[in-house]
Amino acid sequence: MTSLSCGCSSSFDCKNHPSGSFCSDGQFCGCITSNDCLTSSYGKKCVTFDDPKGMIKQCSCETTADCPGGSTCTPFGCAI
Repeated sequence: MTSLSCGCSSSFDCKNHPSGSFCSDGQFCGCITSNDCLTSSYGKKCVTFDDPKGMIKQCSCETTADCPGGSTCTPFGCAI
């Protein structure tokens, strides 16, 4: 398995990962639904991104309301 910065072999590896608590394709942490983003610092919405590896779903935000207190929604997710 290639070691990505958010690499995983099972969803257990993604339990507290800000990209999402689901291990997508056994390769990277992401999300299926917004329920996988409840504890994410990147945002509480599960958003689809166009990645070189294909479409990936990761936790992010659509508005600042999707962000934890004190952070703002940016194109790259919530940021303080």
